[in-house]
Amino acid sequence: MTAALAAALIVFKDDHIYSNKLVHGADILFKFATKGEGKRYAGGSDPPSNFYNSSGFWDEFVWGEAWMYYATGNSSYIDLVKSPGLAKHAKAF
Repeated sequence: MTAALAAALIVFKDDHIYSNKLVHGADILFKFATKGEGKRYAGGSDPPSNFYNSSGFWDEFVWGEAWMYYATGNSSYIDLVKSPGLAKHAKAF
């Protein structure tokens, strides 16, 4: 979701009110995800895992933060993407 909101931010960058809402929402989603407040939706007997049994979420952090950097130019996002621990967990390299 963070990546999608950041991509929309690029598309709607000329609409300052809407783009501010998008970046705010993307930032809230990222903070929520990194705090671990969300429940795991894969590998269980709950309905979502029947349709989307993901093997991991680390790549979602990489995509989300890469798009946030691209959309905002804020280097703190790209610093997270380049961190060795994140790349290892996402099996990026």
